[in-house]
Amino acid sequence: MDSLALLVMTLPVFYPLAEKVGWDPLWFCMLLIVITSMGAITPPVGVSSYVVSSMSGQGGSRERVPLDKVFAGALMFLPSFIVTLLLMALFPSLSLWLPSQLGL
Repeated sequence: MDSLALLVMTLPVFYPLAEKVGWDPLWFCMLLIVITSMGAITPPVGVSSYVVSSMSGQGGSRERVPLDKVFAGALMFLPSFIVTLLLMALFPSLSLWLPSQLGL
């Protein structure tokens, strides 16, 4: 599912729940952005990976990069996404430091 469609369907349900639990709305939205970004590159429906594979063969004499190689390259970023999610979940103030400095 596309990230925008996922957010349009789930935010009306989960945003009020996050507010009732007492989570910071900005932190919750940043968490959702990281999660949907991770979903956009991971198999089986990593939309961004399909776009990269289809666009790779255009222009010049370059050959198209197979989808399995694109997914293999994208999966190398999965550990960094997981570490980011863990840090955001364990230390919310870490991800809210810069917005607080900007007065948001």
